[in-house]
Amino acid sequence: NYVKITFKTGFGDNETFIPETIKIALKMIVANLYENRGDCSASTSKNSNIVGNIPSNAKLIFKQFRIISV
Repeated sequence: NYVKITFKTGFGDNETFIPETIKIALKMIVANLYENRGDCSASTSKNSNIVGNIPSNAKLIFKQFRIISV
């Protein structure tokens, strides 16, 4: 008497299934974090929100893939 739950998330079994636009958005975020790596101090990094640091063009790309439940 047990229940087996299989949970699968994402776009497929490997990175070839990830849409190219999502890969580009992730590269934008990494580039932004790299370019601004010295812009925060230890006191502000505790309270910072990583979502606020996402470039607006990357947010627009991610918005296309958002699933909204009603």
